[in-house]
Amino acid sequence: MTETVKKKPRRRRFLLRSAKAKLQCFGLAVRQWRRRTGGSIRRGLWRLFGRLPMIHALGQGLYALGFQTEYTVVRLYRGLCAAALWLFGVTAMLGGFVGGVVGGALHTLQEELLHPIWVFVRGMGHLWNHVRTVRRQKGTWAAVRQAGGYLLHGIEKYAYLVPRAMAYVVPACAALLFITIVHTTFAHDYTLAVQVNGETVGYVANEQVFDNAKTSVDERINYAGTLQTTWELQPSYTLATNLEVLDENAMADAILTASNSEISEATALYLDGYLTAVTTEGNMLREYLQRQKAPYEDTSDPTTRVEFDRKVELVDGVFFDESILNYGTVLQKLSGMGQQQEQYTIQEGDNIHLIAARNGLTLNELLLYNEGLNEETELIPGDSLIVKEERRALEIRIVKSVTHQEDIPYASETVESAEYAFGTTRVTQQGATGLKEVTQEITYDTDGNILSQQFVSETILREPTTQRTVVGTKLPEGHTATYNGVTFRWPVPNYTYVSRWHGKDNHRGVDICAPAYTPIIAAASGVVTVAGWEAAGSNYGYSFIINHGNGYSTLYAHCIELYVVAGQYVEEGQVVAGLGSTGRSSGNHLHWEIRTGGQRLPPQNWFGTARRPVS
Repeated sequence: MTETVKKKPRRRRFLLRSAKAKLQCFGLAVRQWRRRTGGSIRRGLWRLFGRLPMIHALGQGLYALGFQTEYTVVRLYRGLCAAALWLFGVTAMLGGFVGGVVGGALHTLQEELLHPIWVFVRGMGHLWNHVRTVRRQKGTWAAVRQAGGYLLHGIEKYAYLVPRAMAYVVPACAALLFITIVHTTFAHDYTLAVQVNGETVGYVANEQVFDNAKTSVDERINYAGTLQTTWELQPSYTLATNLEVLDENAMADAILTASNSEISEATALYLDGYLTAVTTEGNMLREYLQRQKAPYEDTSDPTTRVEFDRKVELVDGVFFDESILNYGTVLQKLSGMGQQQEQYTIQEGDNIHLIAARNGLTLNELLLYNEGLNEETELIPGDSLIVKEERRALEIRIVKSVTHQEDIPYASETVESAEYAFGTTRVTQQGATGLKEVTQEITYDTDGNILSQQFVSETILREPTTQRTVVGTKLPEGHTATYNGVTFRWPVPNYTYVSRWHGKDNHRGVDICAPAYTPIIAAASGVVTVAGWEAAGSNYGYSFIINHGNGYSTLYAHCIELYVVAGQYVEEGQVVAGLGSTGRSSGNHLHWEIRTGGQRLPPQNWFGTARRPVS
């Protein structure tokens, strides 16, 4: 029984090995068959396709394409190599040429210029050493003789180097001499020689001086009424060599002197740059002008100066005899009336400042000419004002320099902070005014009337301090609510008492009670669609609506005043109105509605502790 049990496992193993061997033999036979049949099939297909002309042509084309491609790449490679070798050869040749030229030039320069210098320096060194040795051994006289002989021998030995060195030294010395001459030439000032009828009468520094002198001559000619206006004035450039140049007045005198006309030395009076009178009594005229100012001058007050109302210049020069006036006539010109009174007719749209500007007057001058006129006077078109007063040709003006101190107002800066409760205002930095010192020049007439004020300068003595204020924006718990992702703020912060609410007696919103003028804020950002008296509905008084987008809007009614207009964009939390009791209202409150899709939402359902409805 035991032996029978042991033989069964052996039998099974034998059967399994036998089956495996049969499978291996079968697989080998299959692979052999596939090799035989596959090779024959491939050979058959190859013979079949090989007989087709199209396949033969395709093979020839592919072979030609591959050969041509390979040949092109090889030729391109060979061409690049040849080009690189050629470029390298050319570069080497140019480098050698340039190096040879530069090296040859440097060698020639060293042999012909530097070598003689080196020989000379070296020889002088040897000579010095030799002379010192001979002097110690045989004395000074022997050293001198030895030095002379040594020097003559050196000159005889190296004399051939001197011409070669001079070939470089002489051009260098010539170039240095040329540069010195050019620099010296341009260092001289060029002037204009002024000629009258071909004769040089003087020299001026530049064309501007000549033009001014010519203008002065023309002015003197026109003033005198002389017919001698046919002179030929010709400036020509001349290199100055210690020539004396004339200013415009001296040149004008020189031109007139060369005219051979009847001229004399005199003094010209210029008023505001225009030639007004000419007299031979220049000193007396100066004394007269000084006497006119003397009664108003105060030497003890350095801040006050006295001057004429016009620019006065006295110029000594040469003038035509027919233009010279006697001293009395000149005084009559200065003391007489320079202009007659002139009227201006007021036009539609005129004002007092515009009239003064149009007529070249200061405001004070216009007020001075018209007694009883001030800035508040109503101007009636058709009426007239005096814009020019009869006055002397010269009038005295007293100019005082006045310095005073002025306060500089401080700026205010307000920022919002969520750290403080809404409506809380706290000054974090107290403002302080600054101080500045202002200097002005005030011009008076001889009667003490102010004619003009001119700002001169200012100095900051103390900078102002900006006042900084923080306004709280933090709302109490329950003052914000979110509906379908849209957040609203309670429009009257810190006031939660509600007298009527949505739904009570068909009420469409909530009535929030607060004192008059309590700030009302925008519940959310948006655009004001309507604003004004009963703009949001009948009996609503001052009211408005804000469109918040996405179909939501809010209505605010019974306001005492509005701070927004239709079309204005407002930010969330921005103060938009003052609470009141306008329209059909029984007390100070805000009627507030939230609208969406044509419906009204009950605010009391969303704002929790921010309401105290009364039953």
